[in-house]
Amino acid sequence: MRIQRYTVQRGLAIALLGTVLTACGAPGASPASNASRPLVAQPSAQPSAASASTPASASPQPSSRVAAQPAQPILAFNPKSGSPGTTVQVSGTGYKPGRPVVVRLGMPQPVGEALVSAVPDADGRWSANLVLPERLLSGDPITGDKLRLVVMDEANQALASAPFGFTANAGPTREAAVQTVRDMLGTFGHGDIRPYLTAELQQALTTGQTTDETLGLHSIGLQSFDVRPAEDRPSEVLFVPATLHYAEFAEERVYELVVEQERWRVHGSSLVATRPAGGDNTSEISNPFGPEWYVMTTADYNGDGVKDVIYAQKSDVQRQASVTDPALSSSSPTVRSLMIVKGPVENLHMLLSVSDRSVTIGGDPVIGFGDGQTGVPAAFAVALEPAAKQVVTVVPLNEDGSQLVQRIVLFWNAYDGEFRVVEGVPQ
Repeated sequence: MRIQRYTVQRGLAIALLGTVLTACGAPGASPASNASRPLVAQPSAQPSAASASTPASASPQPSSRVAAQPAQPILAFNPKSGSPGTTVQVSGTGYKPGRPVVVRLGMPQPVGEALVSAVPDADGRWSANLVLPERLLSGDPITGDKLRLVVMDEANQALASAPFGFTANAGPTREAAVQTVRDMLGTFGHGDIRPYLTAELQQALTTGQTTDETLGLHSIGLQSFDVRPAEDRPSEVLFVPATLHYAEFAEERVYELVVEQERWRVHGSSLVATRPAGGDNTSEISNPFGPEWYVMTTADYNGDGVKDVIYAQKSDVQRQASVTDPALSSSSPTVRSLMIVKGPVENLHMLLSVSDRSVTIGGDPVIGFGDGQTGVPAAFAVALEPAAKQVVTVVPLNEDGSQLVQRIVLFWNAYDGEFRVVEGVPQ
């Protein structure tokens, strides 16, 4: 009995001690729900998923996991060098998925329009092909010094770049362009000038357009010409000035040339000034209208044997090709205002005046502008036919150089002694 009582007391003490330890949260204590269970050996508990990889004997450690860093954008391309016209395969990794990117030239800073664009896939990868240009949009040639390919995002922020070995094309020389004009003018009237023209102008001549309408080469016969060095303008078009001498007058023209099939070809011309034959200098003619006016040419437009003086105001409006038609040569100058006058300075007689307000004949307005039905012209394209034809064609232009209203054709009526409108805006 004594031994049994001792055993019971010892069991109660042990149970009471386990209860106290469980309440105090002592390590290794059994859950409170097991307090009433018999004290028997239990199999080891299986580790949870969170601790399955940690040895049972290891003490819990603070987490050392670091958030994944975004990949650095990388640009790759092949070939690594080339010249204008070279196709370059470009690709990238490490970019934001779905966020468009573009590739620009860097000199070394990004310049010009995008050469190509792409959208990275879900893995941040993209690829595209681009063709190397020869010039920037400004017309400046691209050089190989410090040239780079630059990847930029929608906000024009540079993401990646790398140097590119650029070799500029030598191309035909400026002297070759001058010689092309010489050869064309020397062939005119004696042979076929089409090999010196662009494919577009060759097609125009094939369909019936005359050389007068395309290049300002009059059918009355070119006697001689002088071609000067090309003008220094930053453009893909090269401008070559020339003086054309005819029997009754001379013209100052600028011929426009572009490269086709690795050769300079004439693509058009523009009239700068006309003067009478014999070397008359319009700069020596008196100008009573102020410095904003200049003497454009002299010609006998009323057939009385006396030279009329044509004054004009310069305009910066660039005439568009859309206003060109068979009756208006592409060589027509663009002016802000025009006057044809006769007589000595102290007693000038106005034959014709063209301004943004009206077309005036002999002091009387015959066509008005800006009356609600017609806008106000920003400039005029003017075709002055040789004086023997006594015809003036005027095309009102908008600021962008497009045609505002239909052309106005005026003819000198010797019976009435004044110009008459034969085609154009109703009087």
